[in-house]
Amino acid sequence: MSDKEADRFRREKRRGQQSREKDARRAAQARTTNLEAKAKNKKENLDLKIVKLIDKDYSIASVAKQLGLTVRRINMALDAIHRSSMLPPRS
Repeated sequence: MSDKEADRFRREKRRGQQSREKDARRAAQARTTNLEAKAKNKKENLDLKIVKLIDKDYSIASVAKQLGLTVRRINMALDAIHRSSMLPPRS
């Protein structure tokens, strides 16, 4: 095998390795993005569930007890919903 052929072979081998690494990075990024989106959706759904219960005139303490959450978490959800301007500010 000549030097020229050996160089070409090494370049092709390296390109293949780079391509596999690129695919692995893309797959890892896609998994991470998907997990983050799922977590965000779960949090938003819980926030909406909390607000629905509060709108039905349940107290913050009873909503916390019913959902097994802290009062602080309930208040955080209410603040997040109001910040996103889905509801008018609470009084």
